[in-house]
Amino acid sequence: MDFKPNSKFSAGNRLQVSYQTENRIDDGLTLNQAIQRPPTFRVYFPDGSLAPNIGGRRNPVAEALYRKNNYEIISTNLYTYANYNFTKDLKLTVDANIRINSTENLRFSPRILSTTGLDNNGSINNDMKTYWMTQAFFNYSKKIGKNHSITAVLGTSADKDFWRSSSLSGSNYVSETVLTFNSAQVITEATSSEQRSTSVSGFGRLGYSYKGKYLFNSNFRTDASSKF
Repeated sequence: MDFKPNSKFSAGNRLQVSYQTENRIDDGLTLNQAIQRPPTFRVYFPDGSLAPNIGGRRNPVAEALYRKNNYEIISTNLYTYANYNFTKDLKLTVDANIRINSTENLRFSPRILSTTGLDNNGSINNDMKTYWMTQAFFNYSKKIGKNHSITAVLGTSADKDFWRSSSLSGSNYVSETVLTFNSAQVITEATSSEQRSTSVSGFGRLGYSYKGKYLFNSNFRTDASSKF
């Protein structure tokens, strides 16, 4: 969406939101079980139920149908900008970008895939990533007579990156339909981690052109970061 009320000022923004869900089945693992499992090992029982692990070989159909590696991903991206023309030669630009990404990964291996036929286990991992960046700069462009032109840029920018992750693992689920962790009788692991960084920069450029043939350019930039 863009907005321009007059010849001096203009602004706009862009918003993008996406949602994705999928079960990322390990095709190689499923195919490997199908190749290694002898053809004499049954896949289904006469009653139509799937056969369990036999002789250390998992049922490839059960592997494809019941192992879970579910992902839910929500992504948001917002960009906004504003321009102001002080004169025909001098313009100020301010823009900002914000990204937010949330990922949930649910893994579960049911009893039918276990060696004993009695054990199951699962885990859930949540990742949250955010990033924002903003900058403001003056842009100057001046033509003097027919042969001389001067350009200049002076500005500053800042950004911040944030990441947080937490995971929980459990086993011996009472129910294989409701995969919340109050169904797990044993919590095997719980971890969390966090990371963030910030940087600030200043920059500038000065340029001179004579008849478009002879050019002079000078640049400078300074940076400060929390990583250093």
